[in-house]
Amino acid sequence: MAQDAGADYVRCYGIAKAGENDCADAAAAHSCAGQARMDYSGTDWKKKDTVEDCAAAGGSTKPFMGIATHKERG
Repeated sequence: MAQDAGADYVRCYGIAKAGENDCADAAAAHSCAGQARMDYSGTDWKKKDTVEDCAAAGGSTKPFMGIATHKERG
């Protein structure tokens, strides 16, 4: 799900650096913020205000396997 029900943010996958994710990953490898083990994992996410903000950061609103090729710019 790209946006949590009632939330004012979008989950943006593939832009979090190790230890800087905002919550549990999509693959259930961990269950809390700050537990990402690698940079730009497609299963870890950070909050963005809009889908457009996520796209501009090089992320995806859907989880994916592997590492993002586009890194967060902001």
